[in-house]
Amino acid sequence: SQEIDMLAQRLEASTARSQMGRDGPMRLFAIRVPYNDTEARRAVTVIVESSEQELTQMLAASRRSLLMSGGGLLLFVLLFTGVFLRKALKPLGQLTTAATEIARGNYRVEIPEVAGKEMAALRSAFISMQSEVSAREAELCSHRDRLQEQVGITSTEVTAIVQSAVNGVVTADENGIIRIFNPAAEKMFGWNAADVVGQHFSVLMESGPAASGDFIAASVRSGKGREVVARRRDGSSFPANLAVGHERLSATRLLFVAFISDITLQKRRESELVQAKEMAESAARAKALADTLRQAGEIGFVVLGLALVMIVGGIDLSVGSMFALTNFCALMLVHVLKWPVAAAVAGTLVFGAALGAINGVLVGYLRLRAFLTTLITLIIFRSTYEILSLQYSTEIAGNLPDSAVWDFLGNGTFLGVPTSAWAYAVVAIAGHVMLTRLRIGWHIMAIGGSRRSA
Repeated sequence: SQEIDMLAQRLEASTARSQMGRDGPMRLFAIRVPYNDTEARRAVTVIVESSEQELTQMLAASRRSLLMSGGGLLLFVLLFTGVFLRKALKPLGQLTTAATEIARGNYRVEIPEVAGKEMAALRSAFISMQSEVSAREAELCSHRDRLQEQVGITSTEVTAIVQSAVNGVVTADENGIIRIFNPAAEKMFGWNAADVVGQHFSVLMESGPAASGDFIAASVRSGKGREVVARRRDGSSFPANLAVGHERLSATRLLFVAFISDITLQKRRESELVQAKEMAESAARAKALADTLRQAGEIGFVVLGLALVMIVGGIDLSVGSMFALTNFCALMLVHVLKWPVAAAVAGTLVFGAALGAINGVLVGYLRLRAFLTTLITLIIFRSTYEILSLQYSTEIAGNLPDSAVWDFLGNGTFLGVPTSAWAYAVVAIAGHVMLTRLRIGWHIMAIGGSRRSA
């Protein structure tokens, strides 16, 4: 027993010891197996003797068994993992497919049923997302349709406005290249829109800022329309009013809209108005001169009467009232009584002579003082004129005679000079000849110089 213990201790110290046996190299193994838990020294030592060849075969068989067991276990784990992952990932794949269809715009795709609480929650989230996206898509489509409708209406309105505009409407880009050319511009310039679109705006203008390409800057700086000389397709030019507005479409793009109107007729009318104004001013000056001459002729008869009275050394304050009453007599005879013009002239002269004879009798034969006598006759003649004018003025104004001779005597002219001025000149010349060349004139002049000597 002691020898066995000593051998076991030596074997335990080296774990295994090799020695030669009958079948070749042998290997001893000692394994100490305790059989009492309370006393560590109580154990059984098992000594195993085996040849190295058998041991090698056993170890190889153990390795093969271990590899086969490990491989089988690994294969089982892999199979179990694959089955589990397939079962777990299949709903995710289905949800992924549904999400892909939703992303493509197929909002009617059916979300498959899935097992598990987490998967069910994920499916509910997908369904909510599908409903929300579908509603948003419908709202966006509705908004898009409204916008498209508004854009279409606005485009139609703008096109209708441009196409039906009375004035020429031409749009150009920032380089002055024509983009739109409406029918009014076609009619104005003689160009077809297809021929002029794409050309520079300068083809529509004569030489100057507009033709050199500065029309846009010049018009925008002015802020209002300006007159330019435009050029038609046949090379003829015409005056036009050009107004340019602009709008920035983007950081690098500008749109210029030119409104062009042909002002040829306006210029012609302005020229005609200037000529008419000059003619009116000339006519006004001539009329003013004629009125002055007419008034001078009428007043001249009064002056001649006063001059004759003063030449004979007398005074007559009633000459003006006598002249007014004589004119009223002429109007009554022609307008109211419808006398012929010749008879009315003769009657007026007789009436005026009768009025003068009243003063002559009172002063010359009755020896009344001329100043007081003519003052009284002035009051009488003037009062008579005022009374008769108030009574017959409406009748006189409403019965204009249809007589060219009467119109000529009252408002007519000869060589641009009123008839009354000619009549005054004739009477004045005749009076001058009478006073200076005839015997009766000498007697009148003598009376004025010395009544007693005459």
